[in-house]
Amino acid sequence: CAGHSSACTLAGRGALASAPSMPELQGLPADAAGQPLEHQRGRPRDGKPRTGGVRLRSLESLPAPERVPPALLQLTSRIPTVGRVGVERLSGLAGRVLGGRDADVVWSWLLGRMPLSAVKNAVWRALHKAEQTTSDFYGLLAPPFEELRKRAQSLRTLSDAQLMCWDASPVGGREWMQIIILDAIITQARARAPAAVTAHVEAADPPTHACPICCRDVDAAASRRLPADAVMSDDVMVLMLHGPCYHTACYECLFDRAVPFLEPGVLESGDAERIDAALARVVGEGHVECGTCRATLSWPWTACGTHAVKGHSS
Repeated sequence: CAGHSSACTLAGRGALASAPSMPELQGLPADAAGQPLEHQRGRPRDGKPRTGGVRLRSLESLPAPERVPPALLQLTSRIPTVGRVGVERLSGLAGRVLGGRDADVVWSWLLGRMPLSAVKNAVWRALHKAEQTTSDFYGLLAPPFEELRKRAQSLRTLSDAQLMCWDASPVGGREWMQIIILDAIITQARARAPAAVTAHVEAADPPTHACPICCRDVDAAASRRLPADAVMSDDVMVLMLHGPCYHTACYECLFDRAVPFLEPGVLESGDAERIDAALARVVGEGHVECGTCRATLSWPWTACGTHAVKGHSS
């Protein structure tokens, strides 16, 4: 926070201590290491996905799914249960990358034994991280993936408000599982697929920044090495999720946007509780806008991870 870094750090500590928290917005693993397939339930006896001879049917010939199940529309919280740093809506990304006839290049690649095994392992790791033990994803990932393909096509047509419902799907439910699997397919295709497949993924998923305001990015590997007591600095950012739009930005940038509206003497006091209370008041009065969609932010903000800044970490 230019010009008032110590006050920002003090306020940040207070905000992080009082703010609700959610699992860090980390991507699904790009590697297939993890729980071996022989330890997973529901696999074929020989451990080999049976994809030989399977063909993809045209999307038009498949029944359309319910766009947004009533249970999702009735959720009292829109805080996302799935997410990845730099992605506004994970369900929206799934629709853009995997939801059209042009995505058949990805689904055809997934019919291969090795790609499908890699995706299954990535999903298993995501389930383990979320402390879920369901094996329902084996049915969803059975070639030719018709339920997933139609779900991705449906997601491609939804409004941002509807995608917000999908990103808030209850952990462990079928809708949540669909988004987890679709994102695993995207990350594995980006990491492992031939050039024609990765070209499609990259065209539909252009690079974005972890913070849309300062345009800093995170280094995932370095983030895992950060000490538990790491504080905000040029090398370390804390990402915050904020309502009502549930986009993210780094705490420093959000703090900077609130500073001009703080009462005189608040920053100079060095009192973390006073600074945090003043920040809450400024946000509550509607003075701070989202860096992504310009919505007026609500309070409180939700901490979603401390990260090493790419290009600054050693």
